[in-house]
Amino acid sequence: MHKILILGLNDHNIMDEVASSENDIHVMFSDSLEDNTKFLKENLKTIIIHDEFFRSHKHEISQYLRNRSNIKIFIFSDSLADRHLNEIEELEYKAYTMKTHIITKEFLENLSVFSEELDGSYQYKDLVIDYKKKHVRIGAKILSLTPMEYDLLVYLKLHSCMTLSREELIQAVWGYTFLGDSRTIDTHIKSLRRKLGDFRCLVKTVWGKGYQFQEC
Repeated sequence: MHKILILGLNDHNIMDEVASSENDIHVMFSDSLEDNTKFLKENLKTIIIHDEFFRSHKHEISQYLRNRSNIKIFIFSDSLADRHLNEIEELEYKAYTMKTHIITKEFLENLSVFSEELDGSYQYKDLVIDYKKKHVRIGAKILSLTPMEYDLLVYLKLHSCMTLSREELIQAVWGYTFLGDSRTIDTHIKSLRRKLGDFRCLVKTVWGKGYQFQEC
C-alpha cells in the first residue's frame, strides 16, 4: 500500500476517485500534520504539500521530516515563484515542485510510481535515469546532459501523464526570473533528444500544446 498525505488541499472529489481506483494507493487529505498522527506512523511514503501550507507550517514540517529521509516531498503551487523554490532549497530534505491543477487520480497513480523510483532509478529498456547519482545512462554510457537538461527530463517524467506547455516547463525548471523567449525550451528539448539517441521518442511533442514524457 502506497500512502500519500496531501496537506493544504481538501478535494474530496479526487479522494473519492482515487479510492475507487484498483491501484494500491491510500490518500489522506488534511490541513494539519497533528490530526494525522496515526496515519503518519503507518509507513507513509509520500507527502504532497500546497505551497501556502508549506510556508505557514515550515518549522512543523521540518521537525516531522527530521530523520525521515524515506518520505518523498512534493510541493504544489499555483505559481512556482523563485521565493518559493528558495525556501524549499533551504530545507535539509529534497522536495520536488509541481503545479496545482494536475492533482488528479492519474497523476497520483504516476506519482506513487515516481516516488518509489526515487529510492533508486527508473529504467526503460537500456536507458536508466539514476536519481541518486543524478545522471542518465544508456547501457554503460553516461550521457553528458547539462543540469538543465537533466531537470527537464526528470520534470517531464514526474508529469508523465500530462502534456506540459512551454510556459509551464520554463516556470518550473527555469523559474520566473527567466527573461528569454518561450521557444528557448524547444532548443533544450532538441538537444536533450539528440543526446537520448534511440530513446529520443521518450520526449513526445504534442502539437499545439507542448511536451510529454511517454514510453515509446
